Amino acid sequence: MSRSDSFKIERLTPAIGAEISGVDLGHLTPGVVADIRAALLEYKVVFFREQQITREQHIDFARQFGLLEIHPATPKNQPNPEVLQIAHGPDSRGAENFWHSDVTWREQPSLGSILRAIEIPSVGGDTLWTSHLLLDTA
Repeated sequence: MSRSDSFKIERLTPAIGAEISGVDLGHLTPGVVADIRAALLEYKVVFFREQQITREQHIDFARQFGLLEIHPATPKNQPNPEVLQIAHGPDSRGAENFWHSDVTWREQPSLGSILRAIEIPSVGGDTLWTSHLLLDTA
């Protein structure tokens, strides 16, 4: 890998997930993108803390992993249709608060989703991830 000294990966669970630190998602080099891609393939879910990126930087980061799709639930004629904004409060709990799988029904499902949590509640707000690639019969 071509990671810099500041690029660190910490496994979060034995089966899935890792936290990557020492990276500014708003200013990436091709080598760091390659390292993130390798970590994603190895850990299936990667997590970054305290990233102060704009919506445009979010989209640019996502484009490093392939073509972006427009989610079927995205409102028509919104700026940046590649971004599905999910916002909830006391009067809007959200239908996605149940177990679901994002657009895996498509003929060519996307590689994944990039969640940018802008506001997180002090209690709750959990997002759980899984991967159908984790298969261990040993």
